[in-house]
Amino acid sequence: METRIWAYQIIPGTDELLFYAATEELCRSEARKQRADIRSIVSGHVGPLAPMALYQVVLREMTVPEIIGVLNGEISLSDASTLSRSVVGHID
Repeated sequence: METRIWAYQIIPGTDELLFYAATEELCRSEARKQRADIRSIVSGHVGPLAPMALYQVVLREMTVPEIIGVLNGEISLSDASTLSRSVVGHID
């Protein structure tokens, strides 16, 4: 079984941290809010911000050993369950 969710880069230009949402619309809305917050904080202190990538993420059903690995901290939930991640847009 596959599940589709959406994500955006919390830190523009890097996939180190992602925010996840159930719908593309909610993901875009949250990304725009965060983008505005970032701009208000760093305005005049840094150059232009990199765009924030917006992704469609396909999650797969996990096996019992994978779930145990996540619970024991051996692997991240994202690494264990992500089947694919593709860029569907950017928030400027």
